[in-house]
Amino acid sequence: MPTALQYSIALSLAKGIGTGFARQLLSYCGSPEAIFKENAGKLRKIQGISSKRLAALQDPALFSMAEKILQHGESKGFKTLFIQNEDYPFRLKQIADAPIVLYQHGNADLENQRILSVVGTRKATAYGKDVLEALVEGLKCYNPLIVSGLAYGIDAHAHRLALQNGLSTAAVMGTGL
Repeated sequence: MPTALQYSIALSLAKGIGTGFARQLLSYCGSPEAIFKENAGKLRKIQGISSKRLAALQDPALFSMAEKILQHGESKGFKTLFIQNEDYPFRLKQIADAPIVLYQHGNADLENQRILSVVGTRKATAYGKDVLEALVEGLKCYNPLIVSGLAYGIDAHAHRLALQNGLSTAAVMGTGL
C-alpha cells in the first residue's frame, strides 16, 4: 500500500499531468490518494482530462518509481515537501504553476522574508560577476536567502557569494531529486 508521500510523488511523475492540472485534480479530489482511487468516470467530468491523462494516472509503474525516489531521497537525507502540506513554502504555494513536490536538503529557511533570486548566463562575464558581488554585498545586512539554479556561471557565483558572505543559499534544480 503506497504512503501519502508516494501518492504525491506518483502524481508529480504522471506524464502529461503538469503542475497546473495536478492542482486542478487536487482541488476536485482532495488528495493525491483520492485522485488515484477515484472512479475513471468521475475523473472524466474534470475539464481538461483526456484519455492520455487518465492512462497516465493508471500507470502502475508510477508507484514503483515513486518508492525508489522516496527511498533514495531518505537515504541521502532529503525531505519531501508536498504542496498541500504545512511545511511547503507559503509564497511558492501562491504561484499557479508551483511544483507540487519539492525535495529539500539542508536547513535553508524557505520562509525567509528576504529572498534574492538570481538567474543568469552560464558564461558569466567579469562585469556580471562584479555587479552580482556589489548586489550581494549591499544586501548582506538584510540576511537574504540567495536562491539560484546551481548551474555554471552566474548561478554558481551567486551560491559562492552567499557562502562567502555567511548567507543562506538554496539551489532550485529543474531536474527533481
